[in-house]
Amino acid sequence: MKSRTPIDRFPKGRIDALTDGIFAFAMTLLVLDVRVPIGFSLDSADALTAHLVSLWRQIAIYVLSFFVLANLWRASIARRPRREHLTGTVLNLWLAYMFFVTMVPFSSGLVGRYGEFQPAVVVYSLNMITLACLVIAIRYLESPADLRAFVPAAGIHLP
Repeated sequence: MKSRTPIDRFPKGRIDALTDGIFAFAMTLLVLDVRVPIGFSLDSADALTAHLVSLWRQIAIYVLSFFVLANLWRASIARRPRREHLTGTVLNLWLAYMFFVTMVPFSSGLVGRYGEFQPAVVVYSLNMITLACLVIAIRYLESPADLRAFVPAAGIHLP
């Protein structure tokens, strides 16, 4: 008879596959905010160059956000849970983390288009802060012995 995985434990391999797919999709979505000129006449190379220059902010945000996501993905490989199965709590935190990864194209698009307005910067910043907090929570729950040894050395006291 085949052994069953307890309902409160989830296979790590499935989470790894989902994570890679979400990062790939989010990184691809970023470029959709940089639009190729359609619907108006470009009558010269100078007009096309002027349009491309006008896209500098969207292109800069695309590049920045792509590498932010690339670094988050690389870091997620290093901090992925070492156990073969995840608890429901860690899985829920990881899914919340993935949700905020998928919000990076939206929040970076806001900054790309409306970076001069404070709410756009606040949304992007809150997204990044939330990602960082979720990483800390997941790390804390997954390897409490390692983290609890590190935290007092840094002068932080946890319950």
